[in-house]
Amino acid sequence: DALAGNPTARKPLPELGDWDGPLYGELGVLATDGQRVECHMCGGWYKLLPSHVWRAHGATAAEYRALFGLAAKHGLVSADLSARLREYALQIRSS
Repeated sequence: DALAGNPTARKPLPELGDWDGPLYGELGVLATDGQRVECHMCGGWYKLLPSHVWRAHGATAAEYRALFGLAAKHGLVSADLSARLREYALQIRSS
């Protein structure tokens, strides 16, 4: 096994359809209410989905995207939080 004994090696990403638990929402779509996004794995709503997915389900953001058909660059945070982070980054840049 190429990954054995190499803690920095990346394991292959899962594929769409590899998730064997219940599915909440629609594959390829990240449901949002503007303030939060829905977790496909448990149906909970979160502002910052990657930290929830890692802590509660043991999956990385890349694994989550692969499992549920989301593009690699698809954000996993609420629109509200994304706008606030963008505004903060612009403020830092201009100072």
